[in-house]
Order: sequence, then structure tokens, then C-alpha cells
Amino acid sequence: DAEIIALRTAQVVIDLRDQLGFGAGHIPGAFGIGAGEKVSMWASWVVPYDTPILLVSGGASADVELAVRNLVRVGLDTVEGYLDGGMTAWIEAGLPLRETPQITPRDLSARLAQGTIQLLDVREDNEWAEGHAAGATHIIAGHVGANLSQVPNGTRPLAVMCGSGYRSTVAASVLERAGRDDVVNVTGGMTAWRMAGLPTVKGGPS
Repeated sequence: DAEIIALRTAQVVIDLRDQLGFGAGHIPGAFGIGAGEKVSMWASWVVPYDTPILLVSGGASADVELAVRNLVRVGLDTVEGYLDGGMTAWIEAGLPLRETPQITPRDLSARLAQGTIQLLDVREDNEWAEGHAAGATHIIAGHVGANLSQVPNGTRPLAVMCGSGYRSTVAASVLERAGRDDVVNVTGGMTAWRMAGLPTVKGGPS
């Protein structure tokens, strides 16, 4: 149950909920890897092997079953269970909760212009080359954990952006596990940025 998970330290928690669910509140240190076929790929990038894994879902048992099958497929076969009752049970037990704030592209654009926030773009190289927000730093999502020294640091919060919000949630959770407490996630990612008519630039360091 929730108390048992809270007491265990030699474990990894994978939260299978979507960007907004994860952002609204999750177990501190959990990886935010949304349910579906992509879970195995992203887990293989960021989750340590040979460590007990516990899952958190949005309530659908099918999500847990599919996640277990997909994780086994990439050698992550140490899933020991899931959080019975989901985050509702965790919250009702009064256990620690971590939030990842969300920011809209328009608010992000305004704050970038004011110089009050930094931006990490975690999309692939080809996506970056097609256009990105001016002033962004580029590190592919799966490489963030191995390149923490290249992640912008300082006194300003760090916004993380991908194409839609899925990969940025993964990257944000990696940064949080590494000790960053100033991370915010860009809702809708570059897709929403472009839909809002905000400018992009090409070129620059990647």
C-alpha cells in the first residue's frame, strides 16, 4: 500500500499518468513516463536496471498490465507491484507529494522576453533544426540524465519543452530526481507554441 511504498528506498517508481496528472502531484523521485507503447523505450533510457520497480497508474489496470509487458520486453523485469488506489490513496495517507508546475507557451514567451525563465528543448535534432524558441538550450530528452552539467542552472526557473509534453515530462522527472526544484513543464510543447503563433528561429548551438 501507500505506506509501504513510502518506506521503501531501494526502488524506482514509474508514474504512468499523463503530463497534467503527473504535474498536479506525484511521488517525489518518480519518473513521469506516460502509459502506452512508448513506456518501454523511455524507461530503457532513464530507469536504472536491476532495481525494483513500482508503478503508479491513473486507475486503469490495463495500463499497468501493458506497462509490465513492455518493460519486460526491454529487460526491465523487476516490477514488484503498483500503488493500490493510485495517488488518491497516497494523498489520503498524508504522504509527501511533489508537483511539477505547468506553463503555457504564451506565458513562457513573455517570461523569456523578461529574462525571468530559462528554456531546455528536449526534442530530437531534426525537430530542433526545423525551428525552436530563441535562447533555448538543446539536449535530447534521453540524454538529459547523462548531461546534467549542460543543463542551464542559476537563479531562474527552468522550463522544459518537447513536441507535445510527453518527453518533457520524462526529462523534468529526471531533473527532479537529480535535485532540481525549479523545473516547470511547457503544456502542449512546441505544437502549442506554434499554434499560438509564437516565433521560432533556426540555427544556433544544439
